[in-house]
Amino acid sequence: MIKLAIFDCDGTMVDSGGTIRTALEQAFEAHGLECPPPEVTRKVIGLGLMESMAALVPDADHGWLTQSYKDAFFAMRGAGQVEEPLFEGILKLLDALEADDWLLGVATGKSDR
Repeated sequence: MIKLAIFDCDGTMVDSGGTIRTALEQAFEAHGLECPPPEVTRKVIGLGLMESMAALVPDADHGWLTQSYKDAFFAMRGAGQVEEPLFEGILKLLDALEADDWLLGVATGKSDR
């Protein structure tokens, strides 16, 4: 029998919250909007971008905010400014699964540009 574990990357294996927050701040600033506090923005991590923007600012132009977020995020990635540290214990977990002959995979919505 094959044992398979497929992990999501963001929020499961790596903590991308800091990068997400920075890109949100840049997107909001580009539109002259105040970015909601971290305790509010954390609640939308995991939703689609348009859905996140709609939840954060219902009366704004969600399409432009979404594009501004993408632009900020890709600029940060291109400049090597993205920090996504592994969560504590992930390497130990992966090593244990591999030692027990699990087939491991990662599924992610990250764009590969």
